[in-house]
Amino acid sequence: MWREHRLQRDDHALAWFTFGDPVPGRPPLVMLNGGPGDDHRYLRPVAERLAAGRACVLYDQRGCGASRLDRLDGASLHVDRFVADLDALRAALGVDRIDLFGHSWGAILALLYTLAHPGAVARQVLVGMGPLSPALAEVAAANLHQPLSAAERAALLELRAARKAAVAAGDRARHAELHIRQMRDFAVRAWFWDPAAGARFADAFAAGYGFNPLVTPHVWPTVQAIDILGRAEGLAVPTLAVYGAQDFEPAAQAYLLRERMPHAEACLINRCGHVPWLEQPEAFYGAVEGFLAGA
Repeated sequence: MWREHRLQRDDHALAWFTFGDPVPGRPPLVMLNGGPGDDHRYLRPVAERLAAGRACVLYDQRGCGASRLDRLDGASLHVDRFVADLDALRAALGVDRIDLFGHSWGAILALLYTLAHPGAVARQVLVGMGPLSPALAEVAAANLHQPLSAAERAALLELRAARKAAVAAGDRARHAELHIRQMRDFAVRAWFWDPAAGARFADAFAAGYGFNPLVTPHVWPTVQAIDILGRAEGLAVPTLAVYGAQDFEPAAQAYLLRERMPHAEACLINRCGHVPWLEQPEAFYGAVEGFLAGA
């Protein structure tokens, strides 16, 4: 039921995928995965649930998954190129307006697109949005370390250094092994309220691994150079910011956006971390489906 497409850009072919059929009067829901560096696949189950009565569109961001770039550098991976790809995809869909759903880094990208093209977005859902400033990034980093003992924090720092060395050496297989170990042994403890859900996620992460470690070092500095909260002042696009109350990403960001955006709402889900559709599906889908339906 998934259909695959290609959109030719100036430097690569953007791979995009659709589920469900277009419905007159309902904008397609374009879904942006996290990372940067991940592909779209982990969001497919969410799209299949949300596709009732609308078309859902997922895509691999530039340099990720099937959207391969010949050159990975600060120019090809500038965040403005990611925003331009999304607008080209909207045009290829033949619509003036889309609904947006972004998770983690994808929520930042969704918000940046909406800031650049407010008239092109009917509604946006921002789930577990990544840090909107360097100061908030420090909060997220501290939250990632909070569940760990001093010895575990030292081990995590060593593992991260080994990942960086593997990338520098061009050893992608070694990097994948270390990244999967970091997720299984450390990250899920800050990502999830329920350890069993975290273990299932780690297994799925390992089985479907497709992360490109060369993307983040180029795109993230271009994101941090933007005063996103300052630019969001007065943005009138209806927005739902969803956080698990136990997410390592600072849930205060939902309220910072609500202070600045006249039609922004905050949804905080208890006993839930960074992947709310796995830990609290009833509350998560109830909030998101209701918002997208105009409730």
